[in-house]
Amino acid sequence: MTRVLTNELSTIWTPHQVRANVFMTASISASSWYGPNDANWGPYWVTGSNLLTPQATRELGMPPSRFRWATSTKSGWLNIGTDDTDAALYFDLDNGTGRKEVVNNMIIGNFSQAAYNCQGYAISGSQDKITWTPLTSSGASYGTPAKGFNATMPFSNTTAYRYYKVKMLGTAGAYDGFTNIWAWDVNKFTGGGSTHGSASVNLFNPYEANVTASFRGEVTSQTSLAKLASPERENFGWYWDDDIGTMDMHWGDGPKLIRGMLCCGYDTDDYVPSKWQVYSSNTGNFNDWKLVNTIDFNAQQDHAGFEFFFLDFGTPIKTQYLRMAFYEEYGETTDVQTTISYANWMYEMVSASAPPAPTDLITVAQNSNVALTWAQAGGKDNRSFDIFYNIERSDNAGSSYTKIATISGSFIPSADTGSSGTNTPTYYVDTSVADGDYLYRVQAANIHHLTTGSYVTSDSITLPPPGSPKVYITNQGNVMLNPNDTTLIELS
Repeated sequence: MTRVLTNELSTIWTPHQVRANVFMTASISASSWYGPNDANWGPYWVTGSNLLTPQATRELGMPPSRFRWATSTKSGWLNIGTDDTDAALYFDLDNGTGRKEVVNNMIIGNFSQAAYNCQGYAISGSQDKITWTPLTSSGASYGTPAKGFNATMPFSNTTAYRYYKVKMLGTAGAYDGFTNIWAWDVNKFTGGGSTHGSASVNLFNPYEANVTASFRGEVTSQTSLAKLASPERENFGWYWDDDIGTMDMHWGDGPKLIRGMLCCGYDTDDYVPSKWQVYSSNTGNFNDWKLVNTIDFNAQQDHAGFEFFFLDFGTPIKTQYLRMAFYEEYGETTDVQTTISYANWMYEMVSASAPPAPTDLITVAQNSNVALTWAQAGGKDNRSFDIFYNIERSDNAGSSYTKIATISGSFIPSADTGSSGTNTPTYYVDTSVADGDYLYRVQAANIHHLTTGSYVTSDSITLPPPGSPKVYITNQGNVMLNPNDTTLIELS
């Protein structure tokens, strides 16, 4: 299984991860919902469902609850058309903990049938649930596409509100509602090295990210980058009817640090990849492609119609050219070799930079050993989590160093535990050193970043320390301590 990264770890690689979606753990209430009770259509369906994701799938990055899209599964919030003038969901981040958080980007997923689609949304924030500050509105501009739509809504907000409200607009249908909401602070994703400089940008969007794509093995009329990034679920974003289909991506504004993507699947589970491969390239030339990973999707993830599924690269890569190849469809027994995805999202990881250098490195001689202690400087983007340290020693006043140890306390956490790994020790005792003068240096590094940090170097230290007892063998063959470092003659 691959290592799951969330906003509690070193590198957030998608806002769709459970702990990056601030609404996932919020208390939710609604102005109204359809049904004799909220067991039929309720606000809690919006951030999850009653279908738990298997552990293997969670470790690949899927949320603990499986997100469903088809209204027939009762996995959404429905308002009865014109019977309610408010038609809003309220998200309380507090939950008795005093929590507030900045939210300035949302993705809102709508139903799979036009009859259940509203025409837009209005988002606002509040500290008391009485006075509301408008944040953004879609202006009811989407209409009601036959297959639903996904509203990606970035907006300006630097205030950490306790409450957020999402109100439906254009509720003129028999029923109106939405199925899923993700909300996050884009600052957790800013700084990935791109020139567009906005973490709200979907890297598949040709209008925002200066991206181009080419497809092979597809039904041309139903596959394009524009369809892949369209709010409306057009037929289709990705659609291959061959045994093998590929997509090549190129970002014109520089390489991106990426880890995977989120896909909105088709209305049945017969149209997902069975296996797929990811390649990277610096130039896009024919002979310059490197295989990053091969993934057996069918063995690792469960899938149902209109659910989200992750295509996880298994490791971070920084690349300007990306190729994905999909093959051996679904159960590998069907004659319909097709991969379909209505919409996809990919975001840059927070930073390709290394953790900050350690501070306050102190060396202390302890008889024939040297004890090192240091502190780890913090970082605004959580780069000091999942950290390890390289420790090196010099016996020639810093002209050259030899690595003597690498220490780490990190471990692979499960996706549903909230764990960010054990703390890595910030001390080390060198027990394999002879008498002499030495310098030590310590370097912080992180498994998930592509560069290592700078070194912090100690002051010179001498072994054995001045005034320490010396061990000698006398002329009689006995062991004695001589703190004065003089010749010992033992008289018989």
